[in-house]
Amino acid sequence: MGQLKIERRDAGKVTVLTATGEVDMTTVAEFETALHAALKPSGRSIILSVAGVSLMSSSGWGTALAAAKKVRAAGGDIVFADLSPLMRVVYRELGIAGLLRSFPTESAALAALSSKD
Repeated sequence: MGQLKIERRDAGKVTVLTATGEVDMTTVAEFETALHAALKPSGRSIILSVAGVSLMSSSGWGTALAAAKKVRAAGGDIVFADLSPLMRVVYRELGIAGLLRSFPTESAALAALSSKD
């Protein structure tokens, strides 16, 4: 059974969610709750900083994609930061790279999203 910890930090119109642990069928509801909370207020962009995530199951990737639709409909964006080498492979193989951007660091993601304003 996985464990997940998610910390939230707001930086202007960008919310940074820093996740540590595993996003699997036992923790995906917690992941989804954090993403939905980050959608408020409307129009925010979200950085999913996942350097501390050791596993993200298909349910986790799907939850991120579903949240992206809502974020974009409200005028924001959602991106990944700090993907581990293994998560980067999965990100590419599942085709998520064509749907959600990824940045090597949280600061690079923040700079990209902040320049949208």
